Amino acid sequence: MSEEIRQRILDAATRLFLQYGYKHTTVDEIASAVGIAKGSLYLHFDSKEAVFGAASQRVCHQVLDTIATTAASDLPVEQKIHKLCMDSALYIWDFCHQAPHSPDLFNEILSAAAKYALPAYDAAREVIAGVIREGQAKGVFRMELDPGGTARLLQLAMKGFELPYVLIGTRGEIETQLPTLLNIFLRGLKAGPAC
Repeated sequence: MSEEIRQRILDAATRLFLQYGYKHTTVDEIASAVGIAKGSLYLHFDSKEAVFGAASQRVCHQVLDTIATTAASDLPVEQKIHKLCMDSALYIWDFCHQAPHSPDLFNEILSAAAKYALPAYDAAREVIAGVIREGQAKGVFRMELDPGGTARLLQLAMKGFELPYVLIGTRGEIETQLPTLLNIFLRGLKAGPAC
């Protein structure tokens, strides 16, 4: 029962943070949305920041689970890179656009969530590096590449497709432009004659 209440708190808090932002959401509102007393909420989380941190980490883990599933699949390595990058970018886009006025809220939410997202970026980089190592072992990708450094470069290249969406105005732009970026990136990874 305790884990169920904890998840209900995180569900309600996520909805409220998306709707009103971190600063304008109170512990009282979260508890009320769950249908519990404020004191009961404090049995699970010691502060609003702790609730926000757990909600942020949960979103990060959902993205990581998605890309880890792709990385462990039987797809060819080039398709794995495409799929895990697309899935990640579109998941974040769809999640963030649940908010009625997301552009106004996400600068606040993004800065508050940054410290919770950094471990997820590190974990995602390792997943991508693992796919690059797999491609090297199969002779698809160049052996002289540093998998970790190459994965970091891919993450940096993808920043234009992530919050706060300075360069992207629609989901369709991600769907059409990210594959082009990935094709350019993968051409540089390929083993064999220089492109």
